[in-house]
Amino acid sequence: MVRHHGLTHEPAVNHEGGDLEEEPAEADERAPFVSMLNKAEGSMESHSQITRPSHQIPSRKSPPFYTQSSSDACLKLRSVLPEYDILISTLAKNGAWWSSFRQKVQAICQGSYEDLAAFAARAYTSNDPAELGMLVVAYARSTGHNYHLYGLVDKLAIPDSEHSYSAEAMELLLLLAKAYSDIGQPRQSWMMYRKGLAISEVMGLYRREMVSPHLKSIWWAFYHGDRFSSLLLGLPYGFNDAHLGPTVEPYNMPVYPEQRFVLRCASIAGKIIDRNMMPGKPSSASSMLLDELWDECGL
Repeated sequence: MVRHHGLTHEPAVNHEGGDLEEEPAEADERAPFVSMLNKAEGSMESHSQITRPSHQIPSRKSPPFYTQSSSDACLKLRSVLPEYDILISTLAKNGAWWSSFRQKVQAICQGSYEDLAAFAARAYTSNDPAELGMLVVAYARSTGHNYHLYGLVDKLAIPDSEHSYSAEAMELLLLLAKAYSDIGQPRQSWMMYRKGLAISEVMGLYRREMVSPHLKSIWWAFYHGDRFSSLLLGLPYGFNDAHLGPTVEPYNMPVYPEQRFVLRCASIAGKIIDRNMMPGKPSSASSMLLDELWDECGL
């Protein structure tokens, strides 16, 4: 079930220096009432709370501030992991799925690739609940059982409304969605994609002016996953293409052939869902239009 999150201004990441710059999010001129509420709420806070940004999107260059609850979460997550040597051995024997996951995500995000052994070595001593949560999911997935740990990770490592959402936390949601899909739980996978999509909207990642390529690519990964999981389950999708502008192709960031192909397929999947959700029998004209779109997509 998607948690409700407070609407706040979200900063964008400056990739040249790793600093964070304030960027207007959802509470702008298009939502004047929400903006007014935010200002009224801010006036009631203490001076220290006002001068400190309420939410930040930390990057690996700029470590996030870890609270006591984060430390407690890391202790609980680390307690379910085996000794380091056993962990690495398990991942080495049964971790081939990681490469497939990263390659699929890379086709959408065009992000950097980190093999499982390198990630495990880095995350094992991490104080970031999201990174440690990813390691727990990777371990559970590699053992072929212990799938109950997915729910524990969702509970402990995904921030609630009182904390900021990091890029690592969003990547953890993507990994959980993939992991649930791999073990034959498409509804749980859909929930993870839908949760990530909703959080991404609150963060304003869908906006064309979003300047962080990494965060924007995370948005596209949730957009793609939500479309195809919704199509699989016969459910409505979570975001309307009309809100993206004249094209669904990424704006102000490199577009690769694989990425363009995947996103076009996701857009067409949305049109198929629209047709399937219409009351009554779909018209032959709508089916012919979809066939033409598939032909244009190169399928």
